[in-house]
Amino acid sequence: MHKPLPWSVWSGPMERITECDLQGSPMNAFVSALACLIPLAARAAEEDAITQKAFRIITQHRLLSRAELTCSSLVLEEATKTVATVTVREKHGGKCGGAPETAPRRFTMEIDLTTGTAQWDNNDAMEMKPISH
Repeated sequence: MHKPLPWSVWSGPMERITECDLQGSPMNAFVSALACLIPLAARAAEEDAITQKAFRIITQHRLLSRAELTCSSLVLEEATKTVATVTVREKHGGKCGGAPETAPRRFTMEIDLTTGTAQWDNNDAMEMKPISH
């Protein structure tokens, strides 16, 4: 008999939305594992949509040049139903140059997921201010 593996799926920092227990018959374990993967897939799709929205804001407002954008990565730091925080970091290595083990922060954006408006901290005071271009 195999040792059961407990699985938990979290929708946020401390909010557990489902718990899976992979014990019992192989079919029950499979169904339980599948039930856990569905929320994970939905969360991944939400995260992808937020990252795409951040990319559109960056390109529409020309916050980065094409070369800078090519050598950047977007990291979803936090998201609620209404606001998402995305950090834009330099991508190093290969054609981008720089030390591959580093990824300096370019700026952080807060996106209002209801209105689509955004603010960023790319200023001397590093305060969140509306994006206006």
